[in-house]
Amino acid sequence: MMGGVMDYSVALKEKAKIQASLDNSLLGAVAFVMKENMGELKGDDLKERLGEYNEKIAYYMKEWMKANYPQASFDRSNRKSRVTLYKLRVKVDKDGKVDAWIKAKIKTSILGMIGMRKIIVTQHAQAIKKQKVEQLNLEVALVLDVTGSMSGTKLAELKSSSRSFLHTLYEKRRELLRKSAKREKKIIKKKGLHTDYNATSIKVGVVPFSQYVNVGMKYRHESWIFVPADRKQLIEYDTWVYKCRKYSVREHCWGGYGDYARHCTTSRICTGGWYRTDERRHVTYWRNYVWRGCVGSRNYPNNLTDNGYAASRVPGVQNYSRHGAWNYCPSAAVQPLTELTKQGYDDVVTMINHLNASGNTYIPAGLAWGMRVLSPQQPFAGGKTYAEARKTNTRKVIVLMTDGQNTRSPRYPDHDYSNRGVADNITTEMCNKIKEVDPATGMRKADIITVAFDVTDPGIKNILRNCSTMGFFDAKKGGLDKVFRDIGLKLQTASLYLSR
Repeated sequence: MMGGVMDYSVALKEKAKIQASLDNSLLGAVAFVMKENMGELKGDDLKERLGEYNEKIAYYMKEWMKANYPQASFDRSNRKSRVTLYKLRVKVDKDGKVDAWIKAKIKTSILGMIGMRKIIVTQHAQAIKKQKVEQLNLEVALVLDVTGSMSGTKLAELKSSSRSFLHTLYEKRRELLRKSAKREKKIIKKKGLHTDYNATSIKVGVVPFSQYVNVGMKYRHESWIFVPADRKQLIEYDTWVYKCRKYSVREHCWGGYGDYARHCTTSRICTGGWYRTDERRHVTYWRNYVWRGCVGSRNYPNNLTDNGYAASRVPGVQNYSRHGAWNYCPSAAVQPLTELTKQGYDDVVTMINHLNASGNTYIPAGLAWGMRVLSPQQPFAGGKTYAEARKTNTRKVIVLMTDGQNTRSPRYPDHDYSNRGVADNITTEMCNKIKEVDPATGMRKADIITVAFDVTDPGIKNILRNCSTMGFFDAKKGGLDKVFRDIGLKLQTASLYLSR
């Protein structure tokens, strides 16, 4: 009996994963395939289009379920897989309603001893695609690479593209709230009743990342973080004295055009090479360890989660790490989820305008804090609970943009090592953790959209492609604005929702 309970418990968890995978694949496939207003089609044209949509939606659903639920198999002859999916069926209605059914065979362990080798379940999902968007609930975390390689025109393009993205969502929110107010006013006038509309809510947070993430110095004394006291350390060492064999005098001039007078100066340059003397000199200086808002990683596997802060606090990282290496931290701190009111929109745009580029790349830092920005609990607690998000059809989305591969890896709590393989593996684990389905709510922590900006490395492109649940974009220089516009449209046209 105990073994049966264990098998049944496992089956319930797998059932929740199957349902979530079916839900998300259905939403994604319908959004990708059904582009037109079905009400404009009639007769044979409508029948033909419905058949075409049935076939295409089923195809994309199967492909996305394979990608998002790799533990399961669509091969019924595969005896090693714990979960086997089969008989995926789709039905598209002319009113924009799409139903999907799938059967699953879940292999048992203990119950197999008494001949019950599998548990069969049938899951159903229904998505409704309205022709007009009346309500939109979004929580979006923009996770943006601001490493040194983003300096110059690339950073300017990122700022411009991010502002366009924000403006698109801001205007959509205003439009939907105006329409909602008109509908409510009309009903009150006609029936004398006060309606209870769920008003549109669009929140955006921003996570600039490089080697680390800056959470903001105001959090220094919060219960979820531990920051060492700022200090000075006297550094002393002896070094050899080097001398130049031969100096040459060279002249350097500037100006001499327009209103600028010509100026020249001379300087000595070593052209004969340096040699070490028998002399030694003693060097002393003070090294300052100062916290500017930078955070490292909790020990594995806590670095992949957004809970347990009482037992394992987030480590604050000072300008110098334990190993003496300089820690490059973004100057711009995380912008928590902010409702795109006029003031909120201005605040997020101002933050975007102040982004600077410096440092090296550690992508998991950005992903981890993107997840935490959307979370309903500490450190920021700005997101809706997952039960509330499901009830209000609120979509939580991370938009991850990077221009290159990982160049740093953790040496906990710091990110000052250079093992790309370790960093890539943690990136993949972080993505899978965010995409993991919670059996209690049937929801992921977030959907993920990934953007490779002027990236040539195929390895990181493959990681980003596998990380995404809502699309991977490969943007060249000059193409980021279009990609961000497409993402904005993809999110704001979410008139597609699950019926339950």
